[in-house]
Amino acid sequence: MQRARIPEALRTSTHVASGDPGGLFWSVPRTGIAGRVAGALAVLLLGCSGKITKDLPAGSGAAATVGGAGGGSAASGGTGAGAGIASGGTSGTKGGASGASSGGTSGTGTPPTDAECEAQTGGALKIGRSRLSRLTRTQLDHTLRDLLGVTGNPSSSLTPDQSVGPFASNALAVPTDLIVQQHQELAAKVALGVQSRQAEIAGCDLATGDDCVRKFVTNFGLKAYRRPLLAEEVDAYATLFGVAQNPADGFRLVLEAMLQSPFFLYHADVGTTGTPAETPVSLTSYELAARLSYFLWDSMPDQTLFDLAAAGGLDDEAVLAAQVTRMLADSKAKDAVPLFHLQWLDIGATQLGSLASSKPDLVDAMLAETTDFANAVVLSGDGLMSTLFTAPYSYPRGELFGLYGVDQPSNFKAGTQVMLDATKRGGVLTQPGFLVKHYRGDAEGSVVHRGIAIRENLLCTPIDPPPPDVNATALPPADGTTARDRFKAHETGTCAGCHAQMDPIGLAFENFDGLGRYRTMDGGVTIDATGELLDAGDDLAGKFNGVVELGKKLAGSRTVADCLANQWFRFALGRIESADDACSLRSVHERFAESKFNVRELITATVLSDAFRHVRAIGAQEAP
Repeated sequence: MQRARIPEALRTSTHVASGDPGGLFWSVPRTGIAGRVAGALAVLLLGCSGKITKDLPAGSGAAATVGGAGGGSAASGGTGAGAGIASGGTSGTKGGASGASSGGTSGTGTPPTDAECEAQTGGALKIGRSRLSRLTRTQLDHTLRDLLGVTGNPSSSLTPDQSVGPFASNALAVPTDLIVQQHQELAAKVALGVQSRQAEIAGCDLATGDDCVRKFVTNFGLKAYRRPLLAEEVDAYATLFGVAQNPADGFRLVLEAMLQSPFFLYHADVGTTGTPAETPVSLTSYELAARLSYFLWDSMPDQTLFDLAAAGGLDDEAVLAAQVTRMLADSKAKDAVPLFHLQWLDIGATQLGSLASSKPDLVDAMLAETTDFANAVVLSGDGLMSTLFTAPYSYPRGELFGLYGVDQPSNFKAGTQVMLDATKRGGVLTQPGFLVKHYRGDAEGSVVHRGIAIRENLLCTPIDPPPPDVNATALPPADGTTARDRFKAHETGTCAGCHAQMDPIGLAFENFDGLGRYRTMDGGVTIDATGELLDAGDDLAGKFNGVVELGKKLAGSRTVADCLANQWFRFALGRIESADDACSLRSVHERFAESKFNVRELITATVLSDAFRHVRAIGAQEAP
């Protein structure tokens, strides 16, 4: 069994995060009530004073356990992870390693050949840097469900996640006092809520004495930390249990402390050396099991993964690939797979804005449709990228039948496949959720934003924001004119170059109104929905008529396939690819192509890539 290690260098480190833009180490000034509580608990449990590093087992301290933002200095420019990001970080709050702060959807060039990879690194492995990242809200919800049986959305009380590209990721999130307090309160609420189930969770009668307490701490700690606890960590939690006046309160205190530990709240990957390194190192078996489970299930590992990690079984590529197959067949994959698609397409209750307030049932139906569609295609269907863009069916429910203009079948059950008019609908791009999200209340805004969505999320080509002095006020609709007529103004002037990348795509969506209903007229004039993808590669060249034809073009494009692979890579690792990942991505792209663009094979290729199975925690890196 691999034993987790906390090297002496990390125990005693006084490394200040302002010199470490990756924010790997946490410097914790004990200021304010939260800081004093953190310091007191850390000293009580572990004899720690002054500094708490990421790998120090100070998981029982209240504020310190959330990353050490006991005081406000980390957020305001003092020591701590916040300083390195706020004053000298390498990217914006929404960007990734590439510095694409507007969303991180920077494009990549042609993947290198084997020979180029060898020449580039001299045969040495090269991957991008991974920052310490806090669990996202959905990851926390799913983990609490699988760890403690907590249902609902307990993380709704937390500050919203930050993002890397279109995907939720807290790799750049500064641990502020507010975040610390929110996690304290959530941990206390959860621990109190499951206190009545202590016998079930502990697995023995905690009133019988120290043996049961240590068994509980050891077994539960393995699942919460996602690795075996060290002897001193078991001792610390057993000591905390003994502080309580009765077993029920001891149980609650231990849970409350563990649920605030950085080893619970963070993806704490440093690799087999146990020390953050500038060169890539293999993940430990437990780190790999956790990375795999949060990728495919958006949650913690199950017992099978823990057992394989203990035996070192995940080091075998065949075993690892078999686990991908097993996990995609598990019902928990139905959490992660649609989550990718909803975030990739930028669809969600928050993103759907005022409609979520005025028509919540309709929004729920839209999100459920895309969820059911993604699960059907990727998990139980043919798995092909082409089906995502061309399928003449969907999974509507409720008010969506009216939007589609089709009758609800007799004896209909939610989640049932419904065939649509293939001349009007095809794949995710004609689903109301996508169409509504990228509609901006007027035809002009919709043309631009729908075009941007295709460029950035499907082609991985960022569009620069307009200059600050540009008047972006849309021309008012007028009888006898269509959006195409009004958009002719974009064909000349300083805005023409960028709008040529967006408008010809967005105009192809003009058959769909603000609720995703199909229409043929605009301003009393028949809509011309022809479009064109300019400067997008040979396999996308040429004009098309409407979104159905656009979907067919996208479905057969290697450019789109490579972008989709990059998006899954970003989703899996919570970061943007860098030039250091070029060789890992080349292998992913090639395997995806060899599978005829099967998304299940893409997921497997991502897991087997060097970048997924290794970590480089510190050091500089090149933009893509």
